[in-house]
Amino acid sequence: MCARSPDIIERSGLAQSHLAAIVDASDDAIIGHTLTGAIVGWNAGAERIYGYPSGAVIGRSIGLLVPPGVPDLMPDVLREVQQGRGLLRYNTIHATRDGARIDVSITVSPVRDPSGKVIGAATVAHNLTQHRAVERALQETENKYRTIFEHAREGIFYATSDGETVAANPALVRLLGYDSAEDFMSDPGHLLGSWMTDQAHELRTRLVGEGRVHDLEMEGCRKDGSKIWVSATVVEMRESFGSPITYQGTLLDISEQKGSEASLRRETDEADRANRAKTEFLSRLSHELRTPLTSILGFAQLLQMGRLNPVQQTESVDNILKAGRHLLRLINESVDIAGIEQGRMAFSLEPVRIGDVVKDALDLIGPAAQQRGIEILVSLDHADCYLKADRQRLVQVFLNLLSNAVKYNREHGTVTLSCREKGTGRLTTLVTDTGPGIAPELRDRMFMPFERLGAERSGVEGTGLGLALSLQLVQAMGGTMALETEIGEGSTFSVTLPIVDGPAAQLAEAPGDGPRPDEARPAYPPCTVLYIEDNLANLEVMELVLAYRPGVKLISAMQGRLGFALAKEHHPELVLLDMRLADISGSEVLNRLQGNPSTVDIPVVILSAEALPGDVDDLLQAGARAYLTKPFRMEVILQLMEELLGGPS
Repeated sequence: MCARSPDIIERSGLAQSHLAAIVDASDDAIIGHTLTGAIVGWNAGAERIYGYPSGAVIGRSIGLLVPPGVPDLMPDVLREVQQGRGLLRYNTIHATRDGARIDVSITVSPVRDPSGKVIGAATVAHNLTQHRAVERALQETENKYRTIFEHAREGIFYATSDGETVAANPALVRLLGYDSAEDFMSDPGHLLGSWMTDQAHELRTRLVGEGRVHDLEMEGCRKDGSKIWVSATVVEMRESFGSPITYQGTLLDISEQKGSEASLRRETDEADRANRAKTEFLSRLSHELRTPLTSILGFAQLLQMGRLNPVQQTESVDNILKAGRHLLRLINESVDIAGIEQGRMAFSLEPVRIGDVVKDALDLIGPAAQQRGIEILVSLDHADCYLKADRQRLVQVFLNLLSNAVKYNREHGTVTLSCREKGTGRLTTLVTDTGPGIAPELRDRMFMPFERLGAERSGVEGTGLGLALSLQLVQAMGGTMALETEIGEGSTFSVTLPIVDGPAAQLAEAPGDGPRPDEARPAYPPCTVLYIEDNLANLEVMELVLAYRPGVKLISAMQGRLGFALAKEHHPELVLLDMRLADISGSEVLNRLQGNPSTVDIPVVILSAEALPGDVDDLLQAGARAYLTKPFRMEVILQLMEELLGGPS
């Protein structure tokens, strides 16, 4: 046998030293033992895992690592190793020196002598306890996340780096109107599909630069096509080497919030517009008020100086009166406009005969038309037609229109007043003049307060409020106003209001168990009834009602002051009182009747189209016996008269 050279021996010793260092440096337990299980080698990793120093285990059986109740598989494994089997692996439970149990993965390999004979075994034990703890923690985390994913109120989704949605939670499916996640993901046109492609330039740019996007507001569609606003938050999820592998995002439905924001913007814009209009209105009102005030103060100062001759004094007084009347009109019309806008102006909407309204307006404008030589032509085929309106306010509207038609007409021109019925149960009344007409670019300004379109330089008196007020009055009564005009041909203003049955027709058609015209009429004691009412049609209705009370004398007054005077003169047994009169209000008439010793005992019944609960209570507390709302039922007023005047004799 040849002797081994010193170099070979030295290299062999160095290799063994390196191997020993590697074994000791391993985190796993490396144990050498005989085929019977006696431990002959114990590295530092084994000391760390099991807690035994090498001196405490050398020579002892490897079975000492198996805790009670756990099968010892090592004897069977060693027999297989002895029979020439290679690496053998299994998982089991071992015990440490202090009795703690640990999960281990065991690998057993044979140890051979130079001839190849198996003389022992080497066991590597890998501690699985920490790995199992990590697995359990991961499982718990996954379960928690799954619960959040399934039950979150926000929509949650995952998408690949190329935008394909691969997961969607139930909230997202419901949010976008799909039946299931599969139904959602199989639809290429869903919100996220279009969002991650065509509509995602801003999103992708921000994701590439920042890795996440928060609260990105987007508008899209649900499955049924309905619009939806969402707030999206998307985060990039990357691999360990940095490449993005998926996007995780949430969607929150903000449709209601966006709707509220839009509504708030509209309300804010409307409030801003109203404030600007109010500011402009007040600015122009201030200017318009200062003009007549300047005239009043100027002429008054001249009079105060005492240097004017009698003729100049008379002219100055005339100018002061003229400016004062103009100022009064400005104030009254401004107050009316403000009252309509703030809902403070009361309207008594009842059947009004258009022929009566037109007659009242024509009586008032007639002298001014004669003074200018203006001929007024009236063609009222529908004079007996009744409109639902406030009589006093409707007269005011037509007086404004006729006044403008006279003032701005050519000398010796004509004004035509006519009506035509529309098929929708509405009547249109037209006021047409032969004036110069209105340029197209000025027509939108016709109904603006204080806008006279240059007429202020013509010497024609006016406030610039008449049309603005008339338009608001007509609209408040449920009607419309329009303008048709042509340069050199004149202008036509039209007022359209709903047609209603007249008071007599309403009374005849009212349901109830009251008397009929062909029934016998019992005798009643004679009495006098005063009806204070400015509507002739309503007076005619009352005459029909009182036909069922023979012996009743009806006297009437169309003005409040006259009605009070008649009450003092005739001392009637009953006063029927309307609230809206031409001179003073019905409540003022009631106060005068209640405040006068000669009329305080006369019962007063209010008959009015106004029926605000607060007003009714105030009038009853002020002394009215009853309050009936027009149109009233005939049997109701007859029964009330029987209670107040007495029954048949």
